[in-house]
Amino acid sequence: MSVFDANLILGRLGWRPIGVESAAEMLRAMDRFGIERGLVSHLTACIHEPDAGNRSLFDAVAGHADRLHPVPVVDLNDGGSWVQLAPRWAEQGTRAVRLAPAFFRHPVTGPAAESLAGVAREQGWPVVVSLNSVRGVPWVSGSVAHAQGFAQSFPDLRVLALGGNRSQWHEVRAALSLCPNLYLDLSGFETGLALEQLAAEGYTRRLMHGSNHGMSYANVCLERVRCSGLDDSQKQAVLWDNALRFLGEG
Repeated sequence: MSVFDANLILGRLGWRPIGVESAAEMLRAMDRFGIERGLVSHLTACIHEPDAGNRSLFDAVAGHADRLHPVPVVDLNDGGSWVQLAPRWAEQGTRAVRLAPAFFRHPVTGPAAESLAGVAREQGWPVVVSLNSVRGVPWVSGSVAHAQGFAQSFPDLRVLALGGNRSQWHEVRAALSLCPNLYLDLSGFETGLALEQLAAEGYTRRLMHGSNHGMSYANVCLERVRCSGLDDSQKQAVLWDNALRFLGEG
């Protein structure tokens, strides 16, 4: 069964023993766990300096964009300077752009968000909205309302809510019911029962396997899907098919 990971992280926190600092190291882990492709961002871009982190991301994945699909982070507080980089990002294999409103404290509506939506439409990019920063950075906790608000403001774009957790369970379910263009990364849900309930409620086609590998371990999230009560076609949707549709391939 093919596997796509919607939540891979390059980079390392100084105080944590885990982290993946190179494409070669990430690809070895992906091969070990049977992951064929994935969306990847850089930790520096997610929690510190988007411009520097994005440069590190593109340098790292150069030559591997067939498996490691770069997702640069956009800080909507930067005055729009990132827009000039978008054509170059496209040439470098970008498949989506990522917002981190909880960390960078920017709104997901208004002129800056509209500008991002315009570029995303032009380039054919879906948008990833990180609900929390990354696992291992506990002091930043976002809101499902960020992903829901962006998805409702731009219903023609595919939006992935990334990094939600069990404390946001009710908000996640409500957002999925209100936003048919919203997909959900499962990396933060620590039990297969959550996956089974969401599938039973009819959301199977918008659930995407993610692991936050680099700051967590890919096998834990994979086994959650593989050992769940979903049938094989549902597992295939979560592990592969939904990611292709999110990227516009399916």
